[in-house]
Amino acid sequence: MVFIGVYLAFLLEGYRTEQQNEQKRQQIYSSLYTMFEGFSSDMAQSNSFEKNYSRPFLEAYENDERPRLKPLPFLGSGFSAETWSAMLQAGGIDLLDVNFILQIEFFFSNIRYLDKRLSNVNNLYNRYLLPDMNSNISTFYDTETNKIRPQYAWYLDFLNFFPSYMSNLEESSNEILSQLETKMNKQQLENMQESSVQQ
Repeated sequence: MVFIGVYLAFLLEGYRTEQQNEQKRQQIYSSLYTMFEGFSSDMAQSNSFEKNYSRPFLEAYENDERPRLKPLPFLGSGFSAETWSAMLQAGGIDLLDVNFILQIEFFFSNIRYLDKRLSNVNNLYNRYLLPDMNSNISTFYDTETNKIRPQYAWYLDFLNFFPSYMSNLEESSNEILSQLETKMNKQQLENMQESSVQQ
């Protein structure tokens, strides 16, 4: 009888622990869902950049024209890896599936690369483009070939890079959201989706 009592107490404690862990998991899933759902606003920023900056410039350039280099808007990824790191340090690393953790880590490694690239572009913009913004168009192009001069090649690279990179990030974000929808408590997910629609 003593053994049975101890065994039952052990099972009950294990059940309580698992219930608490599941509660914590759901809290993490909810936070991640909110975080990744917010990526849509950043994609709107990317789409606007492609429409107003990237596509018109690249199409004109490919048609052997010499479009004027415009001031670049402030661009950011909109994501912070610090929130995710805090979730892991608060116990998420012991509660979440390893493959899921690695998937999100890969996403944020791409975000860190993007932020580094954006910082570099901002530096190049301030160093090379801003001082010459009102200069004659020949400052930016070789007059014989109509090709952009080497010191401004980064501008062309960035116009190609940013929209496509953001599109890849959006795809990764949507995959993570789909996984979260399978992991989250059904009622909790429905409440969050309703709240999102109302906003």
